[in-house]
Amino acid sequence: IIILICIMICYVFILNYYKVTEYRTIFIYLITTAANSVCFILFECSISQYSFSTPSIAFVLSFFSYMVMPIYVILLLREYLSVGKKFFTDFLTVYSTVIVVVLFLYAFNIVHITQSNFIIHIFTVALIAASLYWCIKNYRTTNDRLDLWVFAGFAIISIGTIHDLIAFIVNKDTDEVTGFSQGMVIFLILLFCIILRKSLRKLSEIQSMEHYKELAYTDQVTGGNSAAYFDEQLQKRSVENSFFIISTVKDESREIFIGFPLTL
Repeated sequence: IIILICIMICYVFILNYYKVTEYRTIFIYLITTAANSVCFILFECSISQYSFSTPSIAFVLSFFSYMVMPIYVILLLREYLSVGKKFFTDFLTVYSTVIVVVLFLYAFNIVHITQSNFIIHIFTVALIAASLYWCIKNYRTTNDRLDLWVFAGFAIISIGTIHDLIAFIVNKDTDEVTGFSQGMVIFLILLFCIILRKSLRKLSEIQSMEHYKELAYTDQVTGGNSAAYFDEQLQKRSVENSFFIISTVKDESREIFIGFPLTL
């Protein structure tokens, strides 16, 4: 994932150079999600080690990264999907409120850390289920087969999360999230490939448009600017503030317009 983050950071600069802002924002959210996942995987700890003692820094970092991970995923989906933006905004508001309440209850020893983590599990499963639904709805809107792979990525995460949740219910003294971690890694790699494919397609379209624009604005005989370029520049300038001296040169094959803008 760390190598993937480095690749995405370099690619963001490329997207910024070509001014592909839509995919640049998506990659920024994806980088943030990947960095948070690295923190969660590196500091993954079992709750049973700290249920009756002071949590270590590693556990605090792991638990905090797990709590904020759904927030990054919501922001990523809200930017990537063309549908369900209002739903993800409302879900983000509710989830953020629940996190604040859970941390408040845990700080005053009203709710045990195991119970608070179980609440986060429930919201994570709800987010994954909602994401599966909106991915299918987004595919029906765009008819892009790449969006089906996003659905497959969330399906992998859901399988790992349900496995961990069942294990947590059966044995409440442990909270192993191996299935969720592996599913998240596969999902990040898969989503990176999907967004990379779409952004490369967009870059190809931009380069084609620039090529055709250059052909339209360049006279193929003289190599200078064409009449279409002259008309566009003429429309951009205010008639009240400037005027043009236009001279024409005629010969047997063509008529050439030469314009000299003068600003008053």
